[in-house]
Amino acid sequence: MRIAFRCDASIQLGTGHVMRCLTLADALAAQGGHCLFICADGPGEMTATIVARGHEAVCLPAGMGADKDAAATLAALGGMVINWLVVDHYPLDQDWHRALRVVAERILVIDDLANRTLDADMVLDQNLSVHADTRYVDLVGAQCRQLIGPHYALLGPDFGRLRQMQRQPASPVRVLVSFGGSDPAGLTLPVLQALLAAELGDVRFDVVIGSQCSAKQSIEALGRTDQRVTCHVATPHMAALMAGASVFVGAGGATSWERCCMGVPSVIAAVADNQQAGCEALAAIGAQLYLGRCESVPIQAWVAATTLLLQSHTVAQTLSQVAATVVDGQGTQRVVRAMLQADPGRLCQLRSATLDDAANLHAWRNHPDVRRFAGDDRDIPLIQHMAWLNRLFADPQRVLLIAEDEAGPVGVLRYDREDEIAIVSIYLVPGRIGQGLGAGLLTAGEHWLCTHWPTVRQIKAVVRADNPRSARLFAAAGYQPVTHHLLKQIGA
Repeated sequence: MRIAFRCDASIQLGTGHVMRCLTLADALAAQGGHCLFICADGPGEMTATIVARGHEAVCLPAGMGADKDAAATLAALGGMVINWLVVDHYPLDQDWHRALRVVAERILVIDDLANRTLDADMVLDQNLSVHADTRYVDLVGAQCRQLIGPHYALLGPDFGRLRQMQRQPASPVRVLVSFGGSDPAGLTLPVLQALLAAELGDVRFDVVIGSQCSAKQSIEALGRTDQRVTCHVATPHMAALMAGASVFVGAGGATSWERCCMGVPSVIAAVADNQQAGCEALAAIGAQLYLGRCESVPIQAWVAATTLLLQSHTVAQTLSQVAATVVDGQGTQRVVRAMLQADPGRLCQLRSATLDDAANLHAWRNHPDVRRFAGDDRDIPLIQHMAWLNRLFADPQRVLLIAEDEAGPVGVLRYDREDEIAIVSIYLVPGRIGQGLGAGLLTAGEHWLCTHWPTVRQIKAVVRADNPRSARLFAAAGYQPVTHHLLKQIGA
């Protein structure tokens, strides 16, 4: 699957558009997608970050109008037909989208404003809104699928993984300060200086900035001279920093959903017009302290609100609990599944295995690359394998499925049904391992379950401790860890 992203970053825009598109691109690449980013000139760190994450990047001249932008984007694609065009760019509307239809089979628009007409097959707006059902009713066609609300928030896998663990704020207390990668409002340094000057007790400060932050050198110098301050430049470890923070201080925007996922009590101001409604909505349900538009917030208001959260466990805990109900960390995978489901033909096809497949199944199951991660990693004799197959085929609560695509067999799925739970077992056939096909196989399996076993409500997977690749596959497909299983073998 070929996916192109049209998004920009700049000192004025910030880096949030590119970063959330990168999160989606990483998840699509894990399923074998090939991702190309088309960005106007902006902070140099973004192109390097895109390439470092394994994607391609093409730069366009900055400051073009929509018509010239469409022509330049088409030229960058070079006539290549793409399965999905993901557009995260507020100035571009239906006219731009229609111009790209000559090469784009489907268009996904990521938006926050709902202020223009879109020619899209899918629209993603991860904001909290009381008018979610009608927000885009007059802006998109009847066939456009709408993914609205924080349920679809684009978060990296670390957030979903760390959310499963009980929050353990660090000792001594840590305050996380972040006003965006480029800090367009220039608030990081003055707010940090005010917090350092306040009598907050034994508190440490983690400060997150991008390489293009105008105050970068001053903040780094402060980190070298004040042991309370640690400066993190373009960090990939935001989830871990949030997991250890007692309080977050900074801007609204994309980090709102990260903070909610991790349940971090937060003091927030809007630093851009598109942040204001989201900040107000989260404050209205009691998920954060919102101080207002940044230009109208006195510096001492930041200190007072931070002091309140550090000194009042009840207030901080209430904010944390409410925020954690808003986002569960699985939004990225929901968006990926929606994109795959829009074109089921691109998923591998499943069919029930028969005795005619017995020889192939036996050979695949006993291949060293498959056997070493099987629940029973011994070589299975053919007569034993045949007996197992006959028992399975005779049991209506069990099914064995073979996945195939145009290149041949892909993998094998087995489901064992227990009331509303289906226990899944999966392996890729030798020669198809390492091609990013596992997630598509799981998605195809979910389609099969919905069609053939509609009473199933949960899928359970058991993963060996020495198989982290399989654990990552299930986590990326939306499976959540529930308990830890411990086993001790005794005797011969």
